This record gives sequence, C-alpha cells and structure tokens, in this order.
Amino acid sequence: MVKSFNRKSKLLGASALVLAFGGVLATPATAQEVGAEEASEEDNVIIVTARRQAEPLAEVPASIDVFSAEEIEQQGIFDFGDLALRSPNVTIFEGFNNPADTVVTIRGVPGRAGIYVDDVFVGNAGGINTLLVDIERVEIVRGPQTTLFGRDALSGAINTVTRKPGDEFEGSFLARYGAYDLTQLGGSLSGPITEGVSAKVAGGYRTQDSFDEVRGRGDDFNVIDEFMVVGQLKFDVTDNFTALFNVDYLENEQVTGLSDVSRDIPNDPNAAIFRIGANDGDPFDRVLPGRDVLPILNREVVSGYARLEWELGDFELRSISAVRDTKTELTRDGDNSQFDIISGFRPSDDNQFTQELTLFYDNGSNFSAQLGTYFFDSENSFADSNDIGADFPFPPPIPNPILTEQQAAGIDASIPGANVTQTLAPFAPGGLFGILTPGRYSSDPVLQQVLMLPIPPLPDGGNQTTFSDTELQSLAFYGQGTWNPIERLELSAGLRYTRETNQASLTTTADGLTALLLFGDPTGNFSVGPVESEEAVDNIWTPSFSAKFDVTDTVRVYASYAEGFRSGGFNTAPVGPTETTFDESRRFEPEEIQAYEIGLKWRAPGGRAAINAAAFMQDYNNFQRGFTIIDNVGNRVSLTENTSASVEGFEIDGFIEPIDGFTLSAAYGYQESTYDDYPGAAINIAGFGTVLADLTGEQLPNVPKHTLNIVGAYELDLSSDWSLRFGGDAQYRSSYRNRDAFTGTQTVIDSQNNEVEAEVDPESFVDATTIFNANVAFTNEQLGLTVTGRVFNITDEVFSTGVDVNVFSGVVSQSLSAPRTWTIEVLKRF
Repeated sequence: MVKSFNRKSKLLGASALVLAFGGVLATPATAQEVGAEEASEEDNVIIVTARRQAEPLAEVPASIDVFSAEEIEQQGIFDFGDLALRSPNVTIFEGFNNPADTVVTIRGVPGRAGIYVDDVFVGNAGGINTLLVDIERVEIVRGPQTTLFGRDALSGAINTVTRKPGDEFEGSFLARYGAYDLTQLGGSLSGPITEGVSAKVAGGYRTQDSFDEVRGRGDDFNVIDEFMVVGQLKFDVTDNFTALFNVDYLENEQVTGLSDVSRDIPNDPNAAIFRIGANDGDPFDRVLPGRDVLPILNREVVSGYARLEWELGDFELRSISAVRDTKTELTRDGDNSQFDIISGFRPSDDNQFTQELTLFYDNGSNFSAQLGTYFFDSENSFADSNDIGADFPFPPPIPNPILTEQQAAGIDASIPGANVTQTLAPFAPGGLFGILTPGRYSSDPVLQQVLMLPIPPLPDGGNQTTFSDTELQSLAFYGQGTWNPIERLELSAGLRYTRETNQASLTTTADGLTALLLFGDPTGNFSVGPVESEEAVDNIWTPSFSAKFDVTDTVRVYASYAEGFRSGGFNTAPVGPTETTFDESRRFEPEEIQAYEIGLKWRAPGGRAAINAAAFMQDYNNFQRGFTIIDNVGNRVSLTENTSASVEGFEIDGFIEPIDGFTLSAAYGYQESTYDDYPGAAINIAGFGTVLADLTGEQLPNVPKHTLNIVGAYELDLSSDWSLRFGGDAQYRSSYRNRDAFTGTQTVIDSQNNEVEAEVDPESFVDATTIFNANVAFTNEQLGLTVTGRVFNITDEVFSTGVDVNVFSGVVSQSLSAPRTWTIEVLKRF
C-alpha cells in the first residue's frame, strides 16, 4: 500500500507541475494545426483519427503529436526514423544503423509501440523505417491503444496517413543533393481518370555515400541506396460507397553496421591474439581498422490493402484487407575484424495478412459507438548461418551455468576432440601465436597426427546454421461507446477480447570441424530438429475508460485508464541433440499493462496558440525482457524472460503565433522507466562475458529521462510572388543507456558461477546530446516553386547508437550517429 500511495502522489505532483508550467511551453503537436489541409479555414482545427474516426485533435482525451505534410517538408524529414527527436517521450533507434532493426520507444519502454500505415499494422521491424513518400500526416498517440488498435500498441501507436487521390490534377517533384554525395528524388501525380475514378502514383529514391571509412577499402561503409513507389486507385462507386486500393514497394540496399572500434576487451585472450583495438585508439574517428567481409543489408517490402467504406445513415461500415511481405538479407562479419574468424548470413521472410471490419454509429446527438472484429495472421521464416573461418580460435567447451541444463545440452566430453583446448598450441607452429584454428590444423600434418581428429583437414571450420519458423494468429472482437450525459461531459468505455495462438519450430545443422568442436559430433554432419512447440493459446480482455470535461470553450481536462497486452511465445534456441519439442519451460508469458493518465488541453480562439499537458503512470506485469547471452561455445543466444517494470512521467507542449509569419513551438517530456524487481538478470560485460546482475530499480535501455525540442520559423514576403522563410529547431535528449546496465560497481555471478566485482562497460551509457538544425527557403507560390538549403547537426554532435562486445575478436565496437550534413533541394508543385 505504501508503494501505491507514493506512486499516486507522484502522479498528482507531476500533474500539478504540468499545470504550473502550462503557460510557458508550446508544442509541435499543435504547430501542425496551422496550415494543415484538414483544418477548417476559420479556426485552424486539425482533424485526427486517433480513435479510428475523424474528430478534432483538441477533443481527443489522449496525448497526441501530429506531423503534417507541411512540417515534414519544412524540417526535411526524410524517413520514419527522422521523427526520432521531434516528439517528447518518443525515440526511434536503428540497431547498429540497421533500418531493418528499428526499435520505437514511447513512454519509457522499447518495442511496445504499434506502427501503422493507413490504419494497417506493420508487424515486422524490417518494414517500419521506410521513406516518407507523399505523406498527409503522421499521428503519434501515447499510452495504451490496445482496445482500438490491437495487440502491440501497449505504449502507444504511430499511424502514417498517406495522401489520397482527389478530384483535381496535382503533382510535385523534389530533387535534393547534399553532403556525402546524398542524392534524393521524389514525386507524385494524382487526379481523376474518369467520373468517379481517381488515381495516384508516388515514389522516392535516395542514395548516399559513407559516413565511415574501412581502412584499406575506402569510403564504402554505411552506404545507403533505396527506392520506394506507391500506387493508389480510388472508386467513388456511389454517393455513399467508396473503394480505395493501395500497393507499395520498397527496395533497400545498405552497407551497414558498426562505425568504430572502442577498445580491447580486458582479460580476453582473443584481444591479445588479434590486437584489433590497438590499431585504432580513437573510438569516434569513424575509421574501422579492417573488415574481411562487408556487412550488407538487402531489404524488400511489398504491401497492399483494400479499404471499403459504406455510409448508411447513422451507420458507417469499414473493411480493411491487407497483405505485407517483408524480406531481409544481412551478410555480416561476426568478428568485426580483418581476420577470417566468423562470418554469417541472415535471411528472413515475414508474411502477414490482416482483415478488419468495423461498424460505426453516430446519432448526431449525445452517443456514438464502434464495433469491430480483427484477424491477423503472420508467418516468419528466419535463418542464422555462421561460417567458421580459418582464423577461428576454438575455446574450451566450458559449461555456462547461466544457461539452463536443457539449453546447455549438446557437449559430450566423451567424444574425441570435444575438449580440445588452447593447451595444444605448442604443437601448432607459428601464426596467431600458435593458437589452434581450422587453418592451422589444415596446414600442419604434425598437428593432424597428434590430434587424430576423425575429420579430414579443411581450409576452414565449416558452417553452423539455425533455421526457425514462427506462426502467429490473432482474432479479436472490440467495441467502444462514447456518451455525453450533459453538454460539457464526455464518457467513453471500450473493451477488446483477443485470442492468440502461436507456434514455433527450430532446426540446427553443422558440418566440418564445427560439428565436432562445437557440438561434439565426430561424423562432421550434426543435425537436430525440427524441434517444434505445441500450440500456445492466450485469451486476453483489455478494457479502457476515459472521461473528458470542457471547463470552458477553450479548456478541456481528461482522465483515462487503459489496459494492454503483448502475446507470449517460446525461447527456441539453443536446442540439445535429443530435443523433439519445446515444453512449457521454454515459454514466456503474455505481457500486460495497466496505465493511468490525466491531461489538460487549451487552445486560444482562432487557433494562434495552444497548450497540451499530460501526466501518466504505467505498470507492466510479466514484462518481456529480451536479451542476448554468450553460451558455452561463444555463440550469441537471444532469449526472453518475464519480469516487471513501471513508468511514470509527463509531457507538456505548446504552440504560439504571436505575429503573422512567426511561429514557435516547444515540447518537453519526462519519463522514469525502471525494472521493479529483477535480482538475477543476465547481461554482458566486457572481460566477464555473460553475468547475472541485479537490475532492480535500474533504468530501461533507450529511455532518456528528459526530451526537449523547440521549433521556430519566420516567413516574410519579398515581393508579390516571392517569400523567404527562416527555420530552425533544437532537440535535446538527456543521457541514457543503449543496453541494460547497472549503476556503479556490483557483485555479479560470472559464467563460472563465481561471485566477482564488476563494472559495466562505459559504452553502455550515451551522454546527453543536443542537435541543432537550420533551414532557409525561397518560395514562389505562383510558380509552385520552393528552393531550400538545410544544415543538420550544426555542431557536429556524434553519439553512440549501439555497442558490440565481441568475444571472437576480443574488442568492443560501437555504431555512431550521423555527423554534420547539408542539403540543397528544389521542390516544384503543379
């Protein structure tokens, strides 16, 4: 009871702080109200669909940011990831600069935001971060949206709304050139084809050279080359029946990955062997000491949907049918070095189908409602193939107590060769300090005679591949009603029932020396699987409630409560040689959230100023914490474990237009996101490997406590045709952790089950950053022409976006954010 009382006090205190500062800050959420195409001419009211139907932003009882097409254009937002610093308590991270590994954090918890395009769920991270092509607006709704949006919108929802074809011909063309040979082209064309039929085609292309350099290869790292095209066809069949069909295609090729080596891993023998970190003492010079394999990402996303809408008096019936296929292929250098230690190939293919049917009712007076059903089917195939190179130093197979007995299976000490250790190094003449490697064994007949391994000498160590398949089906029924019992009071209640089933299977194969030394198989042809799970079923009810009161015609207050969930699953790797099924010990439970929010919304008559404020408190039960550990033979194993977490904080934002032509907006967010009770969490620390640490009370990764952004613009007329606009923005993000870590020094349990004093890697912490951007634009409205120059990251602020502790090469490496860049662009509308 004490904890509950304290947390409620914090919530009330945060709300009081929000109200106290309500008169001094402003917001990008309302900045878009001016000039938005949906706004009414006389009052600048922007219309959003945060509750799945059109209504004014100020009337929705939720914390919402909206980025209009105008703001996306003015701030030079290229793709989805560029929204990262522009919304309070929202961050978007690309793992190791890989757009296919995009994580969105809303209100303190990574990976819990539902991502949608035109109300269609994007169920795979590989399809999230794409070019923004012909966008009407982007809506960011904070807080659980499970009742109306579905299973994955625990912390919020982001819906990108594309521009639809209209009844008049219109089009645009954009050409952009910038630093590092950035070249970007884009355009759209839409209009009527015949009576009742209109169409649109839009596309974009972007290419950019490297920010980073690989020694001996030149500027060929983190190179971008992507293309996207969208087509839409709209049929106004009758006055009350509309059909819209959409198809889009994205193709992306990118040399991606780490940007620089930070240091050697202390006490790691491989660091002494390969000495990679010693070749480069500056972790921020963007020069890598070498690569024998360039990591290359190939991504292809194909999607389409059909949206049918009938208006039937007080009713409207909507059907959305959608398919999406996301393919990614990642070639990777597993050791991040110039040596042939380990390299890999990771292809994945995700296919999803969704069908949603919703009936809306509005009697035009004091009651409205919606009832719907939703079906989601996803099939994902993934392979992780690792080639053991000639320089791989085989370590002794030391059991790792952090893995369960079942997960650690696969090593049989009675098999010859299974316990080969580096003590045999004296028999290996020269090269890599005499350490046993496949290349050394293959080139040394004396060593072959001493070891008498039952596998013929090979130039490399062979291959190990894991194939996994997962299938998820979700069926939901939902409803929400809104009632105005008196003129200024609105009450809303919703409920969603979801039934989810998921299954998983996994197969592991190995050949050559890999089969013997990693899995103890003397035949050189190891295989296990497919190991399959039984069908796991989750049945979840998620309610939501809200109350909104119009204090005056310009001031609204609201309070809400909502629940949400994320389905459970199975830890599929690693598998032992005798496993045939995944039992309950491998299952992790569904995650659930209970969230409370109170808020205030004010907007001045005429729409020249506005303030929004919200305070929130969220509890996560069975919180699914995903982590990676290093197993007993050096393999990286991804696992998920249930624990608990909580988030508290607030957002305040506002907008003002004090004089014609000058606009200023600002937004501030605070969030405290911590693990509640987690004494035995597995984390990786350089020099200690995987350890068990106490993360109780520690901050979740990728969650800065403070976020602040300020946007200003001033426009003046130069003549009857030409105008000049100056714009700028500043984005502050306080320090945060880019992976799980504890504060200071702690007694942990190492992989040998010993208690040791350890301190986390300094690369796990990212310093506070402030990014400044500026732009100047000349516009001729009569010609439909705009010429803009931009500078991004004026002060050249560079920070870590990911860290890798590599046990194969013995070094710590990191990926870095973009440096200072500039662009010049020409936009033509017609």
